[in-house]
Formats: sequence, C-alpha cells, structure tokens
Amino acid sequence: MELRHKKVTIVDIAKDCGVSTATVSRVLANAANVKDATRQLVEGSIKRLNYRNIQGLSKDEQYRFLAIIIDNPNDNCCNEMITQIINLLQKKNFLSLICFSSHDVYKYLSASQRVAGFLSISMLGANAEILESAKEEGLPLVAIHRCPRFSSVHSIVTDDYFNAYLAYEHLFCLGHRHIALINHPKGLAGTYEATLGYTAAKEEFCGAGAPEYIYYHSSASTFTSDVLNEIQNCAPLVSAIICANERVAWEINDCLNEAGLSVPKDMSLVSFNISSQLRSRRLTSVGAAYDKIAEIAVDTILRFIENPTSIQTDNQVSSMTILKSDLSVGFSTAPPKKQLCRLAAGEAKTT
Repeated sequence: MELRHKKVTIVDIAKDCGVSTATVSRVLANAANVKDATRQLVEGSIKRLNYRNIQGLSKDEQYRFLAIIIDNPNDNCCNEMITQIINLLQKKNFLSLICFSSHDVYKYLSASQRVAGFLSISMLGANAEILESAKEEGLPLVAIHRCPRFSSVHSIVTDDYFNAYLAYEHLFCLGHRHIALINHPKGLAGTYEATLGYTAAKEEFCGAGAPEYIYYHSSASTFTSDVLNEIQNCAPLVSAIICANERVAWEINDCLNEAGLSVPKDMSLVSFNISSQLRSRRLTSVGAAYDKIAEIAVDTILRFIENPTSIQTDNQVSSMTILKSDLSVGFSTAPPKKQLCRLAAGEAKTT
C-alpha cells in the first residue's frame, strides 16, 4: 500500500498496522514501553508508506510534540478523552506522546527540545504533587483533574461537588428517598467534594436527619459485590446508587443481573462523567462530557504554546476552569417501586 496523493500521517500508519495513534507516537519517540513486535510492525509501515518524520521536513511541515502525562494506565474512563485529545492535536500538526507520570519525565522531555508543552491528566490526583517540577522547566502545562483545591498550574477541573448534587437531585425528583453514593477512594481528588455535594443535596431535599449511605471504593476484587451485599442487608430501603466511577456502575449492574434483579426496575444507577460511547449513554450520567474536556484542554494548551507570553500575563494560568456539570438521562434511572415510594413518603412525614 502506498499513498501518493496526500501526506502520510500517523493516522495512516496506525490504520495500516491496526494499532492506536498513541502507539505510533510512542514508536516515533523511541519510547521504552513498546513491545518489540509492535515496534517492528510500525517501523515497517513507516518505511513502506514513505512516512517522513520530523527529520527532513521543512520548518512549516514539522510536527511538534505534546506530552500527555497520565498517572494510571488502567483508568479506562480516561481513554475516550485521551483519544479525543490526540485527534484534536493531530489536526493542529501536533503529535502526542503518552507518558506515565514521574518526577523525571518532565525534565527528560523538556531536554529533548521537541516537546512544546504538557497536558497532565490526573483524574484522581496522583500527579498533583509533581506538577511543580514541570512548571520549573518553563514549558506550558495544563492539568486536567477533579480537585479544585489544587491550582498551582492552570487546571481544568470536573466538579464532583455538583456531580453528586445533581445526581441526588435527579433521583429525588424521580421519587427516590434512600440514595447511596459509591465514592472515589478515600484521600483522592474529588472524594471530599463528592461527599460534600451528596450531603448538601441530602439535607436540602430529604432533611438533615435523613439517613446517609456513603461507601468508598477500594481495589479489592470483591468490592462491588461486597458493597452491594452490604446495601441489600443493612440498607434495604436504598433504591438508587450514585457511582463516582462508570466502571463501578457497570459492575453494580452486572451484580444485580446475576442476583435476578434489574436496572432500573429494582435499582437506579447514576454515574459520573458523560461519554459519547453508545454503551455508556445507556447510563444516566452527570458531569462534563469527555469530548468537551478534550476540546477545552487542547484550546488552552495551544493558546499557551502559540503565545508564550500569555503564560506570564494570562491571569487564568494559576487558577482554573471549572467545568459545568450537566445531566445526561439514560436508561438506568426510573421511579422506585411503588411500595418503596409509599414507605419513603411515610418516613418523610415522621422526620
């Protein structure tokens, strides 16, 4: 296969090899975390398609590199956002380097003189403590995360306070009165904010004395089944669950199905973050859409790259962009069973 009528891009290389554009970027950057077989496959395609890398190109043709720093390669909920970012940068003549966070990665990449800036995606906050080292290198940096208390660099923040509040309000309006929250792990970004949002909504809509059901996610392989058993045994009136993690919401759904129960007939589910994927759209979700986060992040970092003086003069650099929480109603929420509605209404009158 040879493309003669248009400039070959990494998208063409990726399609030819059947790999992602991120993998092609890692091969071009000679990254260590690429399997030998994959590297040989990509390099063969580069040669066969006559792809010209940055060497041998005119200054106007040269691709620039932008590093996307992630702290958890297993965080599947970020994959859609990363893909959107890569595609948007590609249209702006930037190649993306996907790297795992460390104290040395910023300094190493800055020294290469090819990286024009950094996007740090740290949805649970593990990158926060090392972002200062990136600032010291003097290159543009935009951080995407959940914690509004961290703002030493320009941050794009998803608002877990209003995510939890909006989810609770939606379920309350459907008739639910006993609503559980499966939160992020304790101590991570967004956990505190989600707890506050849940508590504020509970007190406003159900009263200060209404029962509170908050569970914190753990890495235990049996966590989902354990927490669902605890809810069913210790809080049987719970008819809806807010999940701060979409993967947990689907695991809850699967556990309910295995027990002969269904969503939303027996339990309503709401997840944080709004995805454009067809399967994910079946879930009622709250938060910011991944494609919107990607668009704002790319627009911001490119503005800083194209106008370096704005890093010092733009008064937003050391503050943040807090994204508005939206509600996307899917097929996972419905009014609770009638008997629970009557019981909840009776309890509300006595509190």
